[in-house]
Amino acid sequence: MLQILAYAGDALSVVALSIMFSLSLAVHRNDRTANRVRIWLVPALAVLVSFPLGYVARTWPTEAVEAGLVFGARAFLASMFAIAHLSSMQRRG
Repeated sequence: MLQILAYAGDALSVVALSIMFSLSLAVHRNDRTANRVRIWLVPALAVLVSFPLGYVARTWPTEAVEAGLVFGARAFLASMFAIAHLSSMQRRG
């Protein structure tokens, strides 16, 4: 059960990161005048947050409740980073 939640958290993080990086790459290619720091800041921050949480998901939980908390944190943060990035790119538009 613990490993399943760790893998499910990995999957959610990868989906959120792929959405953010594909959007950033599309904006980067289509608008050469766009601010590069603003385009790539949220995806880079999401990577810096998701890697330690992935490590914690495999080392810390000893019970299903702890694994569920880590999974919930990873799912929540991945979705919030993706939503924040999509909304910032939409406002840029």
